Amino acid sequence: MAFLKAISVKEAVRLKGTIRVQGSKNTILPIMAATLLTSGISVIHNCPMIEDVQVMCRLLECLHIKTRLESNVLTVDTTEASYEPLPYSLTGKLRSSVLLLGPMLARWQRAEIGMPGGCAIGLRPVDIHLEGLMKMNVEVSIHREQLSCNTFYLQGCEYHLRFPSVGATENLIMAAVGARGRTILRGAAKEPEIVELCNYLLSMGALIEGVGTDVLIIKGTKELTASDYCNVYDRIAFSYKHMTMPTNSLV
Repeated sequence: MAFLKAISVKEAVRLKGTIRVQGSKNTILPIMAATLLTSGISVIHNCPMIEDVQVMCRLLECLHIKTRLESNVLTVDTTEASYEPLPYSLTGKLRSSVLLLGPMLARWQRAEIGMPGGCAIGLRPVDIHLEGLMKMNVEVSIHREQLSCNTFYLQGCEYHLRFPSVGATENLIMAAVGARGRTILRGAAKEPEIVELCNYLLSMGALIEGVGTDVLIIKGTKELTASDYCNVYDRIAFSYKHMTMPTNSLV
């Protein structure tokens, strides 16, 4: 068979139609981690049906949390949650597995997880996550592929992130919600995912000031209740009710 050397494209009518934009992956994963801060049933709508969500479900199930994902609706039941180490065989598949550190420490004062993986855009160290947690009275040790964190109790602190890491901001917010006293995070990330996580935690009863700014003030509380959530659409995609595109446009 001869190799194709050219493609001929004829002008046609304008493209027109509608598409459905999936729910945000970058929002749903920290929201799933945040459900660990409560004991109850949370229903999350507009959940993307993607592999990362399935891996996070399996990680939650390792902690004896029941999950069910059907038709973009995720149900998370943390009523019988109990502590277990999280294996590298799962955490190594998902960068966002590190977001379980804060909630696990808030709930059980300990967390042992395999080092997170799954990142396709280069190395992203978790040093800012760990530095912030150490300021909150957490002892950290790393042995081969396992990350261990322990504390007698999480203590509120003042911490300035030397880089506005989205993941570290999310992790420290969730840890601070379960800490004693007040935590002030300076230099925090301000992305929409951070705002959505804060709003979700507020609906659970958390006390957070400065949402949407780079200075967050979180007062720790143990009185959180399970809350439902409607996931936002993925901001990386474009959503138009009626989409038209000129025939000479490049996609």
